[in-house]
Amino acid sequence: MVGIDLGIATIKVVELKNENNKPTLVTFGITTDESTTSRLDKDTVIKNLVDLLAQARTTTDRVVGALPATSIFSTIVELPHMSDKEVNSAIQWEVKKLVPLPIEKMSLNWHILPSQEPASKDGPKKVKIIINAAPKDTTKQYVDIFKKSNLRLISLETEIKALQRALLTPTEKTSLIIDIGATNTSLMVFDNNLPLLTKNVEIGGSTLTNNIATTLNINFDSADQTKINMGLTASGGMDHPAVKSMKFAIDNILIREIRYLSTILRSSNNKNIEKIILSGGSAQLKNLPQYLEKELQIKTTLGNPWQKIKYPAELKDELDKIGPKMSVAVGLALKIFEK
Repeated sequence: MVGIDLGIATIKVVELKNENNKPTLVTFGITTDESTTSRLDKDTVIKNLVDLLAQARTTTDRVVGALPATSIFSTIVELPHMSDKEVNSAIQWEVKKLVPLPIEKMSLNWHILPSQEPASKDGPKKVKIIINAAPKDTTKQYVDIFKKSNLRLISLETEIKALQRALLTPTEKTSLIIDIGATNTSLMVFDNNLPLLTKNVEIGGSTLTNNIATTLNINFDSADQTKINMGLTASGGMDHPAVKSMKFAIDNILIREIRYLSTILRSSNNKNIEKIILSGGSAQLKNLPQYLEKELQIKTTLGNPWQKIKYPAELKDELDKIGPKMSVAVGLALKIFEK
């Protein structure tokens, strides 16, 4: 099975096989140029994808893809036990409140989450349902890309599900996965591997680069290299203008949203975030895990999507280097092992 992540900045592919009931790496690939796929025409995206699959030498046409988080409207609702017909009607109502488009223009997907609570003595136990809705036009566009690339699309999933498969272990308690892309960041709270809260915010690697470019009055490419070289530490200290510009965005957008989610989690579920797992290409900003851990007082680590995968020892350094970028693709490929 090949997991394909058509990211904003790059395309990532990972092929896994089942070897003695163990997910085993067959091949992987990532586009070298960071031409923004969201701004490219469909034919160019298809060409880039086909070329990447050829370079990676994938061995199957069976693929799993993911819709971008920015196109997914996701929520978790709590409903009393009811018939399937009543659940469908309730979900239609919830979606109408959630999305800005007419419901007939949306593709809906929902499933009931396993309960962790005993039945109430005062009445029927309630159920939690996760609802995902995506514009049909967006879904069709992605299906067309895979079809015209001569691929058999087994499933089109959410990035949330892929990241859950790749980064969480069965023993994880209350964890926050933060997937930081080029222009958007997804925040997903899980408890015992079940999603509790999700939120998308408009901050990413390009946001930080643009802040540096404006602050230092330099072009985007120079600002991006400055970001890579300095990260959240610099020879001039945390007061360096480039570092301060990145801190400003991180403090006022990302950290603020994490604290907001923490407040909601405590008030609605009486739980605290015990661990933060960073993912996405922009999560590799130098010193970001340490900075977030210090500011939030929550253990923070870079996610390791290869933790469940068997691979040759000589690839370890290379896989570790690109790991955070590959989390969604790995999680999609892991669907082959889902019962």
